[in-house]
Amino acid sequence: MEHAATASDSARNLASTVLVAAGSTGALLGYALLALRGGWRAGLAGLLLHAVCLFLALLPLARLALGRRYATAPLAARLNALASALAFALVALQTPGLAWIVVPAGVGLVAAELRSTRAPASEGVAPALAIAAGWLALAGYAYAEPSVYPFASGFALVGVLLAGAAWRGKRRATFGALVLLLGVGACELACQASGLLIRGQAEARRRYYQELHQLDPTLGYRPRPGLRELKLSYHLDPDLRGVYSTDERGFRNVGRDYAAAQDWFVGDSFTWGAWVTRDECFVGQLEQRWGRPAVALAAGGYGVLQYEALVEQALRERPARIWLCVFANDLAGQIPLAQSGAHYEEFATRFTRAASLFRALDLGLRALVLRARGWGPKEAQAGVTLWPAAGAARDYLASRHYEAVEATYARILARSQEAGVSLRVVLIPSKELVYRADYERLFPRQRDYLRNEAQGYERLAGMAAEAGVPCLDLTPALRRAVEVGERPYFALDPHWSPLGHQLAAEAIAAWRP
Repeated sequence: MEHAATASDSARNLASTVLVAAGSTGALLGYALLALRGGWRAGLAGLLLHAVCLFLALLPLARLALGRRYATAPLAARLNALASALAFALVALQTPGLAWIVVPAGVGLVAAELRSTRAPASEGVAPALAIAAGWLALAGYAYAEPSVYPFASGFALVGVLLAGAAWRGKRRATFGALVLLLGVGACELACQASGLLIRGQAEARRRYYQELHQLDPTLGYRPRPGLRELKLSYHLDPDLRGVYSTDERGFRNVGRDYAAAQDWFVGDSFTWGAWVTRDECFVGQLEQRWGRPAVALAAGGYGVLQYEALVEQALRERPARIWLCVFANDLAGQIPLAQSGAHYEEFATRFTRAASLFRALDLGLRALVLRARGWGPKEAQAGVTLWPAAGAARDYLASRHYEAVEATYARILARSQEAGVSLRVVLIPSKELVYRADYERLFPRQRDYLRNEAQGYERLAGMAAEAGVPCLDLTPALRRAVEVGERPYFALDPHWSPLGHQLAAEAIAAWRP
């Protein structure tokens, strides 16, 4: 009887330690990928904690392999559960908005791991396989879709399945969960291989990030040089299309002589001319009005740090005038140029694998939650769609984000004066600020975004005035057009329509600083 009890204890210990080892091994992969994808604090903490638990789990396995009795395997399982709880807590603290997903998933997984300490030997292998499959599926999904929200959805899926299957230690339920996990995994692979889901959106965004742009050591990223009529479409409106050609520098100045151009425009996607031709863009329209060439150094997503680098490039070639075109989201903060390339690359990687079942479910869930909270897009007058959280960051002034933005802006003002080149600042408002009355009616709880945008622009205009630099705010001209029923912005996209570019060109041409 003693021998049978010893064998039973050894089998129980073996089953329990296999469970802990499998869970910890999968957790190591999951948290390593989380760390690599940007959530390094939670990822590193989870990695270290589960590495310790894996070591504790392997000790009894080694002793059992040597034929020695080792009865403390449940301790490793409890420590593994503690490590899971701490790691899930770190994820929840790092991303508070996801706590409603992460916390239930963590509770389910920790409960399953604690249950493994009491699982009969005959049923210990099935929960081990389920947890190992769950963690490995999570690790593979993290690799396929390296963004935080879908990662949290993976946590939720695994946690819920394991909570139901492993809590009772039921063999059939556990194997059912394993089959379900494998089936969902197969569907995920099929969706990614076939591109069945959100194919149009994924392809549009992939082409935007990968075919239009490339990494750049100075600017982080830039448009690819030498493009010839690259056709792109807006991912939310396939009927909105753009055709882009670039010169040897990667800008839309094909056929222009930089040395002969006396007006250099620096800016982001508005100055680039998103979804309009080069001639429809306000820079092209100003060329026609002035009867002289102008060049634009601009790309979508550029901010004040890229502006500073581009102004430096322009100053070396000493044009007569540099036009600094600032857009509202420049006030949301700035990404260091050293990190800008990595930030761009993360977006590019994300959208190359957007045809994901998990991502589609996650986006659907997020859309429902956002709409329930009143954060979804809403239609204003004349069929124009407005988006919440527009303009400057909600905490732009309170969090002192403005200090870094304004410090860069001040350097640009100072450098142009030192170089003796005339600098002129143009403030481009967001669609939501132009349609401010509609925005405040549709999104009464998000009014502070536009307030911060308006105050941020007032501060920039004041700094320009103190430095003796002319500054033009285009908000009044665009708002007058809206008041008479014109539509200077696209219906869904936040950029100017050809009419918006025309109004901007008219205001700049009529400006006498």
